[in-house]
Amino acid sequence: PMTFSSQTDARGWLARKRIELEDGKWRSPVTAAPAVFGPYAREHIETRTNSRGEPLKPRTRDEYQRLVGGPLEQFEHSPLSSITPELVRRWYSNQAKSGRRTQAGHAYRLLKSVLATAVGDGLIDENPCQIKGASKAATGKEVSPPTDAEHGIIVASIDARFALMVEVAAWGGLRWGELTELRRGD
Repeated sequence: PMTFSSQTDARGWLARKRIELEDGKWRSPVTAAPAVFGPYAREHIETRTNSRGEPLKPRTRDEYQRLVGGPLEQFEHSPLSSITPELVRRWYSNQAKSGRRTQAGHAYRLLKSVLATAVGDGLIDENPCQIKGASKAATGKEVSPPTDAEHGIIVASIDARFALMVEVAAWGGLRWGELTELRRGD
């Protein structure tokens, strides 16, 4: 694909290509355009399935698309092969410093998943997402439940139609999403 300044350089390049062939890692420069993160990630999201082999739910798919267009936007036009562990570390560090550690953890988990699929597809040799614990990042904010007295004040002063919701949340230890999805049948 290029002209070499010496015969030694040309032989070295040819030797590297032979090694790639023997290892099964060679790709034709004519037919193999480098995969770009943005389109590849969107395709990954559309074709991904959950642990039971079912397609992702629309809300999950929408959240992943939001992450690709938001925190992962830096990688939008990057060829997959140009995303290095150092680049991922710098990106994650900046995301974590922004104060949105939970979102950074979710974005990192998606990035790692997309790049793991790229490894499986043979588009990159290894996954550059190697930060231990980055997927499990939490805000670090300590949540303290109200005291019994504070709880009584909340129940007494809230609109009566929400009083039972407050009771179930307080004594059941439910998160907001779990609480709002409860139905009479539950």
